[in-house]
Amino acid sequence: MHHFREFPLFCSPLKILRDVYLYFRSLPNGSTKSRTLRQALKLLVLVHIGGDISVPSPNTHPILHQFAQGTADIADDYTLTPCYIRSQFGSVMPDLAFNMMKEVLSSLEQLLLNRDCEDWPMTLAVIITVLMTIESIHYHAAKLPYHSSLDGPRPLTLDEGAGINEEGVKTLLAFYTACFAGCHARLRPDWEGESMTSQSASSPDDVFVQSVRKSIGRASVDGYLSRKATQARQGDDMEFFFDRLVARLLLSKP
Repeated sequence: MHHFREFPLFCSPLKILRDVYLYFRSLPNGSTKSRTLRQALKLLVLVHIGGDISVPSPNTHPILHQFAQGTADIADDYTLTPCYIRSQFGSVMPDLAFNMMKEVLSSLEQLLLNRDCEDWPMTLAVIITVLMTIESIHYHAAKLPYHSSLDGPRPLTLDEGAGINEEGVKTLLAFYTACFAGCHARLRPDWEGESMTSQSASSPDDVFVQSVRKSIGRASVDGYLSRKATQARQGDDMEFFFDRLVARLLLSKP
């Protein structure tokens, strides 16, 4: 929990990632639900920080020191840098992210197609995490490339890339709404719903739904959620990218 608090998206004003993470921690270890959400969270972390690797001093990290000593093509006086570490992972991480994304989307698709209201909290958690991953992709696409070649092909512009992904997001949100519009109504602040026993009310699923409802309420007090759902980027504002797709999901109506 301590390390996850340091994750950038955990500090969002919406605080929805905190709800998802606590839900994940409350699931039985080794369960299908736990594994599905774990993969979605791993994908988010990989996409968001995979290109922002920092390298501590090998003198204070024995494993890193052993790695440096055991690499034949590194001189004794050479200092390991993030660029070198990225070069080692460069051929691995894209494939890893692609395969993980396929797995997560496949699991999400099955949850949606099942249309089982008992699976709705898990579906909500996974789709929230997927949307945060897409937001992170948009964020990184907007940053100036650190390793770019002036002689290389013209990179895809932010507007072009975001436009392509926005169509995918619209399709995903429409798919979700078509499958779980009735269940999604439970997130409304004025939802009263059916009476629940104390055992049901304390289940991980219901605790998660209640926490998301509270987060929506807090983020709606000053209009933050509605602003993010319709926000247009101003200048070089980098905070624009976060929460906007999740806000559209949470405010979606049948």
